[in-house]
Order: sequence, then structure tokens, then C-alpha cells
Amino acid sequence: MQGKIQEKGKVTFSQAFKDFFAGYFDFMGQSTRAGFWWAHLCLFILSLIIGFFMMCTGFSNSNTAFDIWRIIFFISIVIALCLLVPTIALYIRRWRNVGFTNRGIIVLLIVYLAINITSSIYYHNALLAFIDVLSNLTALLITVLPTKSVYATSENSFTGFFFKQRT
Repeated sequence: MQGKIQEKGKVTFSQAFKDFFAGYFDFMGQSTRAGFWWAHLCLFILSLIIGFFMMCTGFSNSNTAFDIWRIIFFISIVIALCLLVPTIALYIRRWRNVGFTNRGIIVLLIVYLAINITSSIYYHNALLAFIDVLSNLTALLITVLPTKSVYATSENSFTGFFFKQRT
């Protein structure tokens, strides 16, 4: 599956878009910083377009406009569910490119999801909200780091669990 992603050197918007969908189920490859952020720009533009159409139909009081809003909302849910797997795969490829091992990524994902789900359930808890913000900032920070920036330089088993060894 690793042969699907074409990211080498400078990545253009169109190449990142192609690689995003070529790596739909590719959890083993890597993604460059540019490829990651170009793909996210594409997703952001898509969400702006859908949000614009929902906003335009949401201001009217007519039943027809509400029906159109519901159709657009349903389509946006379907699109979001279809893009969920490749977005998670893109994050995993990016974290691998930064230097995390597969075990480290699994632990990172479990902790991240546990924090986000717990803070969603107990949304009135200020401490959980703060921890949720910190976990989201950490996930963002990891995607901003340059390639191979968190590789382990020691033989420590703890760092070897989370980070690839620098060779």
C-alpha cells in the first residue's frame, strides 16, 4: 500500500489532493508537511462551500428552504463520514513522518480520543475542557513539526516505544 502516495520533495495542491484520496486506507505511508496542509486546505474550502449553502438556506422561513437545508445537511454528514477515514490516515501518515512509531501513534490516538470523548460527555467541566484544548494543540503541533524531528537519539526503551530511532 505504500506505493500509492506520491509525495516526494515539493508537493503541490493538486498532488496533495490526489495523494489524500490515493491513500484512503493507507495507514502505513508517510505524509509531508506540505502534503498534509494542502489536503487540509482542500477540506477547509469544501467545508466553507457547504457552510455557505447551509447558511444561505438557513435564513429563510419557508418550508422549501428548510427542506433544502436538510438535504444539504444530510449531504454534508455523508461527505464528512466518507472523509473521516482518509483524514485519520493522513494524520497517522503525518505523525509517522515526524518520527512516531506505530505503537506511539496508537497510544497517542487512544489518549486523544479518550480525552475528546470524555470532555464531550462532561462538557461543563473546566479542567476537562482545558485538557481537551491542550490535546488538540498537541495534535496540531505534531503536524507542524518538520520531517524526522522527534526521532529518538538514545537507546532508552521508553523513547524507543514512542519514537523511531535516528539512524
